[in-house]
Amino acid sequence: MGNLTSRPIKNLRKALDGSEILSFQMRTRRSRLRDQKEVPEEIKTSEQFKKLLLRIFPKLQTDEVQRIKAGRWMRIYHLFYQAGYSKQETADETGLTKATVNSILQRIRWTAKGLETHSLKKRKR
Repeated sequence: MGNLTSRPIKNLRKALDGSEILSFQMRTRRSRLRDQKEVPEEIKTSEQFKKLLLRIFPKLQTDEVQRIKAGRWMRIYHLFYQAGYSKQETADETGLTKATVNSILQRIRWTAKGLETHSLKKRKR
């Protein structure tokens, strides 16, 4: 099978079939991570998160830049909170750095609490 540690995570699926024990261990680990993560109360459901996105990116329908940013936030929210990926797995899946993923997750938590992302002031609703 070769040295799997030298291959990127993306190619792991090509190297293993469904009967491999590592595949089962990764799923189990991901399930445990999902159980341990605390999703902020304000964005427990996808609908609540969509409302948050529309509040943060009001020109989502017309502005291409806001659409791209909102899509990135939605993908990270889905992978991290709903699919149970770790920050590193989310970064690998999205092609971002772990620091960028961490920053976006922090901004998601701040905005969910009603704080502005560039300062810790309460946002007027």
